[in-house]
Amino acid sequence: AFKFLKRKGVRYWIFSKLERFLVKHSDAIVVDSGLLGSHFQAMGAHPERITVVSTGISPEEFQLPNADFESLKKRLCNDKMMILYSGTLAPYQGLDVLLESFKQVQKKEKRIHLVIVGGTLPEIELYKSIAGKLGIQAATFVGKVPFQEIPKYLLAADILVAPRLEDEGTSLQRATKILSYMAAGKPIIATKISAHTCTLDEETAFLVKPNDEEDLSIALCSAIEQSEKSKEKGKKARDKVIAHYSWTAMGTRLREIIARFT
Repeated sequence: AFKFLKRKGVRYWIFSKLERFLVKHSDAIVVDSGLLGSHFQAMGAHPERITVVSTGISPEEFQLPNADFESLKKRLCNDKMMILYSGTLAPYQGLDVLLESFKQVQKKEKRIHLVIVGGTLPEIELYKSIAGKLGIQAATFVGKVPFQEIPKYLLAADILVAPRLEDEGTSLQRATKILSYMAAGKPIIATKISAHTCTLDEETAFLVKPNDEEDLSIALCSAIEQSEKSKEKGKKARDKVIAHYSWTAMGTRLREIIARFT
């Protein structure tokens, strides 16, 4: 999935043969998403042996005192509405599309501020340069933060954005950051790609076309202007992640799989 091996290399041939053997002869296969399950079925796995057990989330990590994240928000963007992206700054994440959309929305909504968490120094400099050329001043690039600090940033935000593009190398994987977004209980804007829609739907997020600046701009405006609708989507997302994607729920599924062989 991450293209660690060249498709025409000898090592790729060896490992793909090994993978197919293991897939066909395993008693149980645990996958992160139904997308990956379908992929393994196409390789010869028995459907009844495949179980989806997603990466889990700890909802209690998002139960922080308001003061913990309100002070962070004030420091980052004062009293403006905080639109946040968190994750890697790899090209497939669609940050250039987000910046273009933010530029358009900012013409109408002067009270917004974009915060981007994550990325290496070269990546940050690249997107800072793009933001500068677009005339975006209301943007803060935080860089990498400790994993345990992520809930604080997500809770500080008013809107969470995931502009990821459909990418061959990661199309079979669930975008795990979405689970953290959902646990924060904030409105989510995400592209309508398989890595997102295996978790999100229209009830829990504003879904937009990938690589579409206009559609993302419209969704940003809708999330800002329709506050009650946004809050409801955020609440439904949190309820869903607690019910189906907590570590407790994942543990129950794993125990059920293990019980078949004991």
